[in-house]
Order: sequence, then structure tokens, then C-alpha cells
Amino acid sequence: MTKPTMVPVCKRSFSYDKFRSSFFIGKCLTLDYYPDRVESVKEQIESGYADWEQIVWVSTSHMVFPALHLNLKRTGLLPLLPLELVEYMVELTSDNRELNLRMIAQAHEITRLLNLHDISPVYLKGCWHMLDGLFRDIAERMMGDIDILVKDKDMVRAVEILMQAGYQSRTKMDPYLSLRQCYDLFLLSQRENPYQAIQKFGKFFLRMNTNIATASFILDSQESLPYK
Repeated sequence: MTKPTMVPVCKRSFSYDKFRSSFFIGKCLTLDYYPDRVESVKEQIESGYADWEQIVWVSTSHMVFPALHLNLKRTGLLPLLPLELVEYMVELTSDNRELNLRMIAQAHEITRLLNLHDISPVYLKGCWHMLDGLFRDIAERMMGDIDILVKDKDMVRAVEILMQAGYQSRTKMDPYLSLRQCYDLFLLSQRENPYQAIQKFGKFFLRMNTNIATASFILDSQESLPYK
């Protein structure tokens, strides 16, 4: 199977297409909680509004491609997509599910290793959300690493223990707010009091106000989305 190409067009049209595709993706990510949007998404797909090359590019770069696939699947919209794209979605989502199962197993192993030395780790971001049961399907969340928090007095020992076990430290930070972070915040806000969700999620990010504004703008404001 030949996977869809993800080659951007000229800079001017690419910027507009990327912006438009971001809103379309954000709309799709809310379909479980806003079923009234399903018909609108269906109309957009059938009308040719969706630029699938750009949608694949944006959703993979923001690491929400499996979440996009599963939301479209649960709302019965997958048959409207090109077959080759659906096959690619199924393959990548399946691979991501297997990867996340290994990540969860690693989190339990990290806990075991640190607990042996009386260190109790706190998991952050994607790993925390999966262990906490935030997602309907763990394949929705793409992860590249496991983020943990330990007490100051335990930090050096924890690093030594984990490095001896073969783990490496990763310090690179994302330079922008991603749709993946927006999706996490959106799901939290649907599960519990929105203010409490924002407080819980935002304390792990320096750009708390940006998180709130962007998540609301992209995912949770019917009026602000340029559907047509």
C-alpha cells in the first residue's frame, strides 16, 4: 500500500490550507461530545472541502492523527474517506496502540524500579492521561516519551536509577501549543468541571492562558470555527 504523500504546496496557499485544516481537525476531534456537528463534517467531506493531504500533514505533525481516525470511525464517517487513507489510518492507529501498551508497561516498570528505592514518581501529560483513563481508546494519544516528576531530594538518585536501566533524559520542549495538548484539555473539560480541568492541566505548562484560549478557540467554540 502506498501511503498518502504529505508534500506542502506554495507557502502562501499552504499557510491558509494549514489554518483551515486545523479547524476542520479540531471540529472532528469534538464529534463524540457534539454529535450535532457530525452532519456538518459529513457535508464538508462530501463537498470536497477537506484537503486530505493537508489534513494528514497537520494531524500527524500535531500528533492527533489516530485521534482523528477514531473520532471519524465512531461517528460512522470513515466510509466517506479515500480507501487508501483509511487503510493508512488503521495501520498507524494499530501501531500506536501497541506502542502505548508498551509505554504503559514501561511506566509500571519505572514505578517498580523507583519504589524499590523509596521514590514515588508522578506521571505527567500523555502517560498520566492514559494511566488515568482519560481516553476511550489509548491509541488516540501519541507519545514520544514518558514525563515523570519526583521530589527534589530524589531527583539525582532517580536519574541514576533510570539511566542504569537504559533510559535517557529528554529536555527539548515543543515550541508551540499543539492540537494534541488542546485535545487533552478538551477531554478533561468534558469529564469534570472545566475550571478544575484547566487548573489541573495548566499547572504543568508555562503557557496556561494560551492553552485555555487556543483549546477553546479551536475545539469548543461553535461560532468561531470557519466551517465554510
